[in-house]
Amino acid sequence: MSDMRYFISGQQDARKSTKTYTAPFIANLLLSAGAGLTRNFLSPLVPIAFTAILTIPKIKIRNEDVSDPEYLNSNAYVTGYKQEAYKKKRVQTILGGGIGLVVGMATSFILKSNGIDIMK
Repeated sequence: MSDMRYFISGQQDARKSTKTYTAPFIANLLLSAGAGLTRNFLSPLVPIAFTAILTIPKIKIRNEDVSDPEYLNSNAYVTGYKQEAYKKKRVQTILGGGIGLVVGMATSFILKSNGIDIMK
């Protein structure tokens, strides 16, 4: 099997087996909502920084997630698997951060328009 086929098999296995990352999604949602409440122009940096920090931990490939255990001997397979898993992790985390930022800023503007200023 060529390296490209191993790489694609790794991506497909990662798509099937990698769970969605709920904890990073919620953590970034809450951090970004808090940053959005401040109405600071640097608030959009929070979801980006959190996502960058979160991609540091390694992705572990479990044997039950692999369609054929022989594939683990191929660097192309491992690279494809990890690339897809990191992509999935980043998308979930950025999505949580974006939603949190919008919710935080909207809440801040609604409170301010009702005469409640939390930034006193």
